[in-house]
Amino acid sequence: MGCTEEHKITLGTYVLREEANQWWK
Repeated sequence: MGCTEEHKITLGTYVLREEANQWWK
């Protein structure tokens, strides 16, 4: 299962956003 750069960026952004949400709680 390949992973394109665009997908990596999208997934990375989602992960960072989720971590930020938990961090600020």
